[in-house]
Amino acid sequence: MDIRLLAPTATCIGICISIILWILNQRRKELSYHLLWKQPLVNLRGAAKRQLDIRFKGEHVNDAQLVILKIWNSGHLPITASEYQSHLKVHFNPGASIVSANVIETHPADLDERSKKNESGKAFIDQIQNEKIFLNPILLNPGDQMTLQVVARNLSGFPLLEGHIQGIPKIHNWKRPTLIPKLFVGTGCSTMIFSMLAVDPSDIVSLGWDHLLPFLLLWGCGFIVFYAGWRWLKAGSREYQLAK
Repeated sequence: MDIRLLAPTATCIGICISIILWILNQRRKELSYHLLWKQPLVNLRGAAKRQLDIRFKGEHVNDAQLVILKIWNSGHLPITASEYQSHLKVHFNPGASIVSANVIETHPADLDERSKKNESGKAFIDQIQNEKIFLNPILLNPGDQMTLQVVARNLSGFPLLEGHIQGIPKIHNWKRPTLIPKLFVGTGCSTMIFSMLAVDPSDIVSLGWDHLLPFLLLWGCGFIVFYAGWRWLKAGSREYQLAK
């Protein structure tokens, strides 16, 4: 490989990685949700299930399912109540019947109480209509989160969180990113190890910079790739802790 090509190659790689790091460090506004649990309310099978009769507010719920959904501000900027262009709504499949919905956990602990002091003076859950749960606008600072517990019948598929918020083009259905960041970390580590093992010890003793410079540039490129992947994984770990 022509040594004259190493400097521009390293520069191009450095620019690409710098762009990735700049994107990761952007102060973005983002709202995310994550399905924690979706299981039948009654796990009995066979004759025992047919003999069991469970009611909630007078309604049979033998075939109902329990859904736990977490919603949180996963960005770096607060979401104010005035920025909601419409109510947030948790949308289940058409034909679903919501038996019960309530907030079982918030962070901070007084988040649901804070929502009662907003302009509407209502709790976080506004109303339930068929397969939809409407949520009142509320100030969400970065990291603020709430967990909804829903009991519903005739469920299929997964719930969606919908709504229009100023500055948020799409509400994020959170999934932990791991493959690409791990590839970055692995590639960076491999590159740094290869560049160190490929150096001739005699060049280090004699300070043969003509031979050492290509491997130093290669090691630097590997470190940049490794650092970008590590930052990416760190950002994903923060969101994972919020989504748990």
